[in-house]
Amino acid sequence: MKSSIARGAVRALIGAFLASVSFAAAAPSHYSALWGREGELWTPQSRLPDFSYAGYRRGVTPLPAVKSVANVKDFGAKGNGTADDTAAFQKAIDASKGKVLSIPPGRYRITDFLTIRDSGTVLQGAGAEQSVLFFPIPLNTIKPNWGATTTGQRTSNYSCSSPAAARTSAATARPTKRSGTSAPGSRNPGPRAGGRT
Repeated sequence: MKSSIARGAVRALIGAFLASVSFAAAAPSHYSALWGREGELWTPQSRLPDFSYAGYRRGVTPLPAVKSVANVKDFGAKGNGTADDTAAFQKAIDASKGKVLSIPPGRYRITDFLTIRDSGTVLQGAGAEQSVLFFPIPLNTIKPNWGATTTGQRTSNYSCSSPAAARTSAATARPTKRSGTSAPGSRNPGPRAGGRT
């Protein structure tokens, strides 16, 4: 009986030791100079934007059910993945101020900023995999805005300055939304048509 208690105690000690070793191995070996370990280095003046309250009504209230009143295809959008749909989208947005603009299934090529100037204007797609807005031109090609990382390396002010982002090629860039403007070519995966913004 004593030997079974001793074996149980040894097993418990070995288990505790192994748990502490695996826990220590899982801990990050470095921390962000911009964020810190727990966010203690972040400030409102930081290069890291705070998206905690992004989305419709801070992401707390569900999106209302609304009926679309216009369709981007009525303004000339093709949605075939090759035609440039930028002008058609901008015309549709401008004509649908404060209303819901429907984006039927398709792949829409956008090569410049899309500017939404009026509150309440909604771009409503058929679903994340059905209505896709494709931004093939890097944003810094359209409107250059260069800055530097905390180590002085040149970087786009439209993207984060992490080493992983620096390795991301422009060919894999995805759209993002910034102050009512879709930013083509940014490295942040943004919402697709029909998603929460």
